[in-house]
Amino acid sequence: MKKIILLLSIFLCCVQIQAQTAREVLENMLTAIDEIQTSSFTLTMKERINGKMLDTKSDIRIREEPLSIYMKQYYPNEGIEILWMEGQNSEKVLINPNGFPYINISLSPYNSRMRKDNHHSMLTAGFKPPADILRHSIHKAIGSNPSDEDYNAYLSLEESTTLGRDCYKVTLQQDDFQYEKYTLPKDMYLRNIAKKNRLSEHMIMEINGITHYSKVRAGTTILLPNYYAKTTTLYIDKYLMLPIKQEIYDDKGLYEVYEFTNIVINPQFAAKEFTLD
Repeated sequence: MKKIILLLSIFLCCVQIQAQTAREVLENMLTAIDEIQTSSFTLTMKERINGKMLDTKSDIRIREEPLSIYMKQYYPNEGIEILWMEGQNSEKVLINPNGFPYINISLSPYNSRMRKDNHHSMLTAGFKPPADILRHSIHKAIGSNPSDEDYNAYLSLEESTTLGRDCYKVTLQQDDFQYEKYTLPKDMYLRNIAKKNRLSEHMIMEINGITHYSKVRAGTTILLPNYYAKTTTLYIDKYLMLPIKQEIYDDKGLYEVYEFTNIVINPQFAAKEFTLD
């Protein structure tokens, strides 16, 4: 009997040691993202455009330093290849259409043709930009030195196997999500406003009825969401400690979904991997 009690005590102790809080899971995830130097994955996106969820699927490879991003799309434009390299090709995206007109073309990553039916530019691909947004949202909500109680007011933690993998399901709920008036102190591109405030440029355009990716004049008053999202749900792979699925909701409902598969972290890319050739 004493042996049974001892074994039960050891078991309960081990379970308690392995148990993690939402804060610990989130901090471990952010640490894992910080350690990424290179990555490759397949990304399936669903983004709400004009009230409809549009699908995109691409294979992506990223080198963080210097930042280099390669994409090959499955749909909606099958076979198209896109390459951007920091400090190369005049900071333009090189596009191989794999079809008519059968020549490579170069465009700014902020060109309206590049941004059509997309929430973001290709420069926000990968795990690191969403992590930056998440850090900013948490800091804004609960300050720079929060307690566990502060985290618990916004975060919830569950177990999930809905993706066929053991995951932590972490939900960041920001019920005080709202739109606030913002007057531009100087002429600014919407992307600069979005980057400064860690917001979605597309959401800013949508809520203000802005249709062009252009500068907004100084003195103009627009509405900005106070957070990137009202609800953010992350499915964090327990082995990789990476958010392999991200669901984002605004005040209207589901806004965007990003799901990562075929993930390889810190692969050794060949020297010519990110070149114009």
